[in-house]
Amino acid sequence: MKVVSCYIVQIKACSLAKKTVYQLEYSDIKDAKFSQKWVDGFMSCHNLVNKRKTTVAQWLSENYIEQ
Repeated sequence: MKVVSCYIVQIKACSLAKKTVYQLEYSDIKDAKFSQKWVDGFMSCHNLVNKRKTTVAQWLSENYIEQ
């Protein structure tokens, strides 16, 4: 499982679509919208998930000393 943000996927897709190499190979890519639905489908297809790291532990350890 790899953790990435939806925003990063969308920005990267837009930046790759602007490259000449991809525009020559895929002529319609310059008209692509890369919507949230597209991002969700891409992430699902490639087993990517959008999660955040938590900073607070759910369980306190037995040797935790409250200050």
